[in-house]
Amino acid sequence: ELTLNVGDEPVELTAQVLPPSFTGAKVTWSIEGDDKGEYCAVKSTGDTSCEVSALKAKSGGVTLVAECGGLSKTCSVYLLPSSK
Repeated sequence: ELTLNVGDEPVELTAQVLPPSFTGAKVTWSIEGDDKGEYCAVKSTGDTSCEVSALKAKSGGVTLVAECGGLSKTCSVYLLPSSK
């Protein structure tokens, strides 16, 4: 799980693709629970990395989804108001 405050710098995440010998892996990142893209943004920054930013606080947060090779993993992202 991940907690972000609105207005903070984006957080860089990297997926670990197993086995390590698997080459050419590309992870697709998406957000569930934010159909209009108003609460959270995710931007791919490489084959297995992304930046996640909180745009607006949301009770219950959203779910970050990483998909690769037919498998998907999720991470809860809690979006809190600005801490500044």
